[in-house]
Amino acid sequence: MAILKPVPPQSALAERMARWRYAWRRLWLHGGWALLAAPLLLAAALLAWRGHLLREQRQAMTQAAQTPLRAHLNAPDLAQQIQRFEQTLPQHASAPQQLRRLLEIAAEQDVPLPQAEYRQSTLTNSTLQRWQITLPLHVSYGKLLRFLQTAMEEMPALALDNLQVRRASSDTDEVEVRLQLSLIINPQPVRQRSRHE
Repeated sequence: MAILKPVPPQSALAERMARWRYAWRRLWLHGGWALLAAPLLLAAALLAWRGHLLREQRQAMTQAAQTPLRAHLNAPDLAQQIQRFEQTLPQHASAPQQLRRLLEIAAEQDVPLPQAEYRQSTLTNSTLQRWQITLPLHVSYGKLLRFLQTAMEEMPALALDNLQVRRASSDTDEVEVRLQLSLIINPQPVRQRSRHE
């Protein structure tokens, strides 16, 4: 009786590898190369398309850089646009009402304003005035955000200049805030357009 010897694991592995090599060769010879070539061709086509898009984008940027900005701006049209913008700003006479409305918004949002500092100046190279408002606050962060959002929505001439927030400890919801806002005012009365303009 013959004794069967177990096949060592290395020869089983070698046999498996030989089968895999044989399978790959057969696949390659019988059109399997097309399966490998298709993704490569697709990748090459995508790269070519992306290169085309980048060339178009670079060409458009070059054209835009070569076209002077002043060629697009028509001086009379720009002056009219500035004039229309200035007419939308609150007038000097309504500045106290604008400030009062800011205080009302703070009260509506339950933001206490113990004090406020106002400073008036004229904007450089302009006739417009800037009323800078500094507000030190102790309030929750959520109330602060609601106050700012409401004020900015209702008062388009109001701008946020600076916001400093400090929390004394992580246990509290209240923050210490130093808020600087600017209210842009048109000191000149709005001139009504005549029918001939």
